[in-house]
Amino acid sequence: MTEENTLTYRQIKYGRKLYFDKYIKYWIQETCSACNGSGYYDHDDSPECEACNGTGKDVWRPDYDAMLTQTEPLIGQVLTCRINSTTDLHVYVNKRREVIYEYDHIDDPRKNERIRSRLYVDYKQSKRKYDWVFTDKQGNDIYLSDMTMRKQK
Repeated sequence: MTEENTLTYRQIKYGRKLYFDKYIKYWIQETCSACNGSGYYDHDDSPECEACNGTGKDVWRPDYDAMLTQTEPLIGQVLTCRINSTTDLHVYVNKRREVIYEYDHIDDPRKNERIRSRLYVDYKQSKRKYDWVFTDKQGNDIYLSDMTMRKQK
């Protein structure tokens, strides 16, 4: 084996990084809407779904560069919304894709714990558009468009 045919560790690692950045990073996998995840159009010997090639999954990558411009004005701001009569949610947008949130419980201030979470892009059915969302500890999806900016004192 000659030296010109061998790749160094760093070249292989760089190739894997390029592949990951292009084909895996930030891609979203959802249930195919054409076949509803079955991979076929019908139940009786129908052909495979052409939208997902029979996998039952729809894979797509949102335009994160355009979506990041939506979060730029929110960095350093506090967003808030009312959960119920005794609980408010405060979200501090820390970075482009990270938030720190806490539930403000009026009845028990010891429950006010600050938690970090990542922002993701998701399709919001009610507004029929893509929006930034994070998931809290209880598994609830919270969209940033549902919140209002807290006024500075």
